[in-house]
Amino acid sequence: MEARAGADDARASASASSDAPSTSALALATRPACEVGALCSSYEVNLRAHTKVRAAVDEHANDDLSLSAYMRLPVSQYVDVPLPMGATMAKVGSCTGDETRDEEFTLTIPGLKFFSLEVQPVINVRVRCLDDDERVLTWHGRQWGATQDPSAPGARPETREAEMRGPCVLIEIVSARVEGKLVESLGLNEMFVNRGTTAFRWRSRGDGSVDGPPLTRTGFEDDEDAATDKESEGACIMGWTDIGVGVDPPGAFAKLPKGLTQRVGDAVLGTTLRVLQSVFIGGLAQDYARWANDDSYRLDRAQK
Repeated sequence: MEARAGADDARASASASSDAPSTSALALATRPACEVGALCSSYEVNLRAHTKVRAAVDEHANDDLSLSAYMRLPVSQYVDVPLPMGATMAKVGSCTGDETRDEEFTLTIPGLKFFSLEVQPVINVRVRCLDDDERVLTWHGRQWGATQDPSAPGARPETREAEMRGPCVLIEIVSARVEGKLVESLGLNEMFVNRGTTAFRWRSRGDGSVDGPPLTRTGFEDDEDAATDKESEGACIMGWTDIGVGVDPPGAFAKLPKGLTQRVGDAVLGTTLRVLQSVFIGGLAQDYARWANDDSYRLDRAQK
């Protein structure tokens, strides 16, 4: 275990130094205070999944009840949004002391299966509501880090220095573990790392964004991951998610071809992510409709 801990410390140190931001970048953005651990690329198998999901909303005519006003509510609201697949979310607290704009939650997803191994991921996520033009640095699974070699065999893009600009709701994976019958005997929690970010953005009459340019993942117009013209019609919520998992396959799984392990892992991650995000963002749109049109529900939410 000591050797393994030393290897993890080295991974984390190498990851941090290989992706160090420039002075100018730090002047514009702040690093997530809660992020720890290594990058996925420092593990034998490097999995990825990405989704983009949109939900249209029927926006209330009152600006005080607009979609923009709803999306800027305290982040604790996300505990009330229904999740699929038996997943649950519980409040943990804030790593900065500001529980209205920056809070941590535990997400539990039962029953994910990789080959014959069934696990239950337990993921701590940090949820932040970024103000207009507020900028932070975060993990991104489709941007190359400054010192990465894209031509290296099996290389996949990854950086901690992707700049995000508000307004948006930013969700970041802080830490992750898995539970299950064979997890402890395989030592699986010492053999993997989980990284991920989700950005929720909106088009709303309340802040004029419904008439603005197409939404983008990062909040910058030159982002290649922008909404299409069709997706940019009317009031809506959009979400972009990137997930990365780095793992050293345990036991008999280490004998499987790396390409096969990666393909199966990507498929499981991708399917799970699409279901979770589609249902979550749909639930968010439904919750907005109830909040905007149900006075008693809105009052109850304000008193929590």
